[in-house]
Amino acid sequence: MTTAPLTPAEEQGLSGLSLDSQVRRAFFAMPSETVLDLVRRFPEEAARRKLTYMRDGQTETIRVMLRPTGVMPDQLAYLHFVSLTLINALKRLPELYIQDFAVRAAVPLTPPEEKWLWDCWGPSHRENNPVFGRLDAVIDFTSPMWKDSLHFVEPNLSGVGGIHLIPACEQLMAEVVLPVVQTYDPHLQMEAGQDLRELFIQEMLDHAEAIGRAGRSVCFIEPKYAGDGVMEQAALAEYYQARHGLAVLHADPTELYMKKGEVWYEDSLVDVGYRDYEVRDIIALEADEGVDVKPLRTLFKQNRIVSSLAGDFDHKSCWEILTDSQFTQKYFNADERQVFRRHVLWTRVLSERRATLPDGETVDLLEHTRKEQEILVLKPNRS
Repeated sequence: MTTAPLTPAEEQGLSGLSLDSQVRRAFFAMPSETVLDLVRRFPEEAARRKLTYMRDGQTETIRVMLRPTGVMPDQLAYLHFVSLTLINALKRLPELYIQDFAVRAAVPLTPPEEKWLWDCWGPSHRENNPVFGRLDAVIDFTSPMWKDSLHFVEPNLSGVGGIHLIPACEQLMAEVVLPVVQTYDPHLQMEAGQDLRELFIQEMLDHAEAIGRAGRSVCFIEPKYAGDGVMEQAALAEYYQARHGLAVLHADPTELYMKKGEVWYEDSLVDVGYRDYEVRDIIALEADEGVDVKPLRTLFKQNRIVSSLAGDFDHKSCWEILTDSQFTQKYFNADERQVFRRHVLWTRVLSERRATLPDGETVDLLEHTRKEQEILVLKPNRS
């Protein structure tokens, strides 16, 4: 009796399992004193790299796991391919929303948000539509069926976390943990991934050049004085100044102002901005606090914000656009549909209506949810 040969994907999964086992064995070989020394060093090393979180105005150091997770190069390449396919599909949502009432029902905007879309979306956005997002997914890199284990849970398309934290964490692993691990297994070769901070700033500068902003002055826009959450943008601004001599502005929306038709922060003109604000938050600033949001509206209208208004379509329900044949057959090609079928979780806004299941069957959605509640997850669409 012979067994079927392994596919390349299965071989990659087994290679990932072998790598994970190799890392485990190296840790098991360490004396307890060595492990305890790493544990004691980690908080200080994490704080030095600004792996911190603000809670009630107090700075906390983020805890980092000692043992790194290994990803094989081919696995990483496949993740990039799938992620780019999804991001490029999601970037089309503003255009689809404008032309298709069914899309509007699936990813509903509030009337004030919709007005921002009508007022600020134009031809420039169709040519250059910047979205710097994060796609949340689950995957088992050590499984022979690792490709089939990849499932995307939700999109985050504006103000995403991790741009500083991820590379800083990888740097901590590469500089502190791996040298120790390799003393117990010299054959174990691992390296940090591509630095997300470099990819991010290049995206910002490339967009400034694409829209003809020669000054290329970048401004990070967030609630600077909130006192809670991951305070990444200040750390990023410091990093770019130290690493590249690049002066990145860091502003609260209340600190932006208009002068001679341009947006300014303090004494500096803003060419492009990265926003850690949803449009509905900007609307609330104007309505509830009387903040002048004309500078932000100007940046959106002139296509000088990353992420563009496409970032406000990061509803979990946007997966319906990618998993319902009424949309996929109309707007996406066969290769894209294959990626969606394989990796995007079936997701619907829960309401009293009919819905199509993955096998094509049409059901009463509420009745189906009651029947299958043990295998379904109920989550806020936009929180």
